[in-house]
Amino acid sequence: MRTGAEKLGLPLPRYTWDDPYLVLTIFRNPEAAARALKSDVLTSLSKAEQKGWQWIVMQDSITAQEYTNAMGIPKRTALNHLKHFTELDLIQRTGSGPATRYKVSSP
Repeated sequence: MRTGAEKLGLPLPRYTWDDPYLVLTIFRNPEAAARALKSDVLTSLSKAEQKGWQWIVMQDSITAQEYTNAMGIPKRTALNHLKHFTELDLIQRTGSGPATRYKVSSP
């Protein structure tokens, strides 16, 4: 499924556990992945962050530099976006320094 989504340029599928069921969510486009967020989380994101989120959900994991390049924004702004996504528990940060990577969290 992951490979198929990547080939078609779609957000990666999301697996969650909703006891007693394993739930698979397949998004038809990046906008659907953004709309799937809880309304309070979605309203707390700026338009630029929503655009960034749509890009992030299409990636396996990212670095701050990759996010900066993809969004065409300054590094400081990219770091602020990533910090906000982390605070909202949308992404998880692993590593430190130049080896820091960000991966979409499971809800």
